[in-house]
Amino acid sequence: MRKPFLIIIVAILLSALLCGCRLAQPDAGNSEKDRMIGVLITTEPLDMMDSEYTEPITVELTNAEIRKLKQGDFAALDFPERQYDAKLITEEDGRQVWSFDHLGGWALMAPTMTDEHGEYIAAGSSDGLCDVKTHIKSADECEELLLSGTLYRVISEEDIIFEMNPIYQTADGRVYAVPGRGSSFQSDIASEGISFTQTLDEAVSRNGITERTEAAVSFGQMYRPDSVILLHMGQDGEILHREEYPAGQLPAELTPADGTVFLLVETVKRDLSGKELITAEVYDQTDGSFTTFFAEGNLCRTQTTSILWQ
Repeated sequence: MRKPFLIIIVAILLSALLCGCRLAQPDAGNSEKDRMIGVLITTEPLDMMDSEYTEPITVELTNAEIRKLKQGDFAALDFPERQYDAKLITEEDGRQVWSFDHLGGWALMAPTMTDEHGEYIAAGSSDGLCDVKTHIKSADECEELLLSGTLYRVISEEDIIFEMNPIYQTADGRVYAVPGRGSSFQSDIASEGISFTQTLDEAVSRNGITERTEAAVSFGQMYRPDSVILLHMGQDGEILHREEYPAGQLPAELTPADGTVFLLVETVKRDLSGKELITAEVYDQTDGSFTTFFAEGNLCRTQTTSILWQ
């Protein structure tokens, strides 16, 4: 995809040299003035995932810049970043939300929305992001938006790259992403418990108020979950009832057997050699639900099951 884009740029540059002082480029807006409201995580650079361009803008060239371009110094022109627009969609319940589903990846964002009651913050995240948290802090001269979440990859023999692409919102409400930077999980790091965190942190000043946004995404890894075993445990540690489900196919609600004091939830996984591994979590009557993992492609997602204690 990049080669045709470069050819178009060169053709436009030659046209600019012949015509004078104007150059059409893909519209990148002004991310210095627009507030960052989140992050779009992808496994490929954005310019390899979408073939649509936004409306072009006009770039003014000085005579000095034109002379440098004639000499082959293309770095003399500071190309604005390309934008990738979100799409405004209507949910089944009538709510409108911004979506990057047409690009793929996982969005973690908190855009400002408007309805008949006024403005509100619509924090949301894509399926696959775990442990998502949103904090909004407001003071006299500072507003902070703090977003965080976690993505888990399935340990495999292949490397995987995660691109952190910042998401912005314009003053008129439009939402878009721009290309970011990437980090990779190496295939030779085949161990659970290893993780790293990437953080995007930006601030803009508007009407005397500093608007700061921090988006932190942790990337973890685990062996592919195979099945989940539920053990209903009695007062003396005896097993009252045993259930087993394929990972990702647990019921939405679970009623423990009579006399159950706690649940032992075991997740059966397999390492790269096929060896069985088991991790376990304990849930008692103070817990209203439990979360298990299942694999979908090269990522692990979560499933939550509510516990209906008797």
